[in-house]
Amino acid sequence: QGLTTKITAITNSEFSNNAVKGGTWAEGGAIFNDAYSEIGDITANFTNNSVIATIEHGKGGAINNSWHSSIQNIKGDFTNNSVVGVTIGAGGAIVNNTSSSITAIEGSFVGNSVLTSGSNATPDDSHSASAGALLNNQSTIGNITGDFLNNTATAVTQSAYGGALVNTTNASIKDITGDFSENIVTGKLASLGGALMNYSNSSIDKS
Repeated sequence: QGLTTKITAITNSEFSNNAVKGGTWAEGGAIFNDAYSEIGDITANFTNNSVIATIEHGKGGAINNSWHSSIQNIKGDFTNNSVVGVTIGAGGAIVNNTSSSITAIEGSFVGNSVLTSGSNATPDDSHSASAGALLNNQSTIGNITGDFLNNTATAVTQSAYGGALVNTTNASIKDITGDFSENIVTGKLASLGGALMNYSNSSIDKS
């Protein structure tokens, strides 16, 4: 399937206090880049955007880059964006989803969060809270330049992974330049990677 939609660029913008509220699925509190779509450079700050899913999955508090899609360079700060889900919550600021790409990210991630209540969770939902700030899910990201501060991933009944960043299986990130400080993972079952979790068969060139 070829490219479906394209936005050339988003420049000198502020995305603040936007929200997506859904039941089974809720994704992309400020921007949802649909499958097989493309966004050029984004120059913007993202503040207090949120995703709330009341039945199952919430993903991408500020940006969700859907599968087989691309975003060029992102330049801006991500502050206090959040995801609340029931069975799964992922990417308090950004989700880069399956077979997608982000060329580079420059900006800080501060106070972003993922929370799963788990009221409908089953034992199979073992990855119920992932990536307080950034989830790279079987996709590619170029260089990341910026600090990750005070981001959190919390699972009330299940497991939590990556207080700031998760790089899943078959995902890759080039270089990360920045500090990771006071990021927190809290899970009732497993809790892994207070700052960063890099799955098997994934790669980060330099951090």
